[in-house]
Order: sequence, then structure tokens, then C-alpha cells
Amino acid sequence: MSANIRSETKCLLAWIGRQDLDGVSTKPPRGPIFDFLQTNPGVEAVLLPDWRESEIAQYAGCLTGFGQKIEIVPVTLADPTDYGAVYRHADAALSSVAN
Repeated sequence: MSANIRSETKCLLAWIGRQDLDGVSTKPPRGPIFDFLQTNPGVEAVLLPDWRESEIAQYAGCLTGFGQKIEIVPVTLADPTDYGAVYRHADAALSSVAN
């Protein structure tokens, strides 16, 4: 994992959810992460998905117009309700951002 965000920059760490993925099919695109980045242009992002690569590629394409650094760090979960695994992935991403 290589979330290389500058330490003085504000950073959003978020899990890409179904609402985010579904939001790219609307005009204009919508969704929790999309809406946040649109209204907070100075915030960089590290986004964690556990979705098929094709879905993530389409989603990433909708985020390219924001101008800030957005890094997508794919992770694998055996069970999306395994909150311990979700925590470990998020903690690793935060540690990477902090370094």
C-alpha cells in the first residue's frame, strides 16, 4: 500500500460503497464520496474498494475532473461485514498517509 499524500494536506480516507458505484450512472454523477470531493476541492483522497476492477475503473474515471490527488488502493475482504478486517485495511492506509 502506498498512499503518498503530503502531511500538510487534508485527506479523506473512505471506503467505496455501493452508493458511490451506483452514483456514477446518474447525470450528473452523485454519491457520498463524489459529493464530498466536489464540495471540498482542497482535500486529497485515499479510497479503499473491495469491488471488481471493472466497477472501480468506471468509478475512478468519474473522479478525474476534480484536480486533487485521488488514490485508489484496492483491498480484498472475504466478508464485507468483517469489521476487524475493514479496520486493519483502514489503519494500514492511515499509517501510510501519516508516513
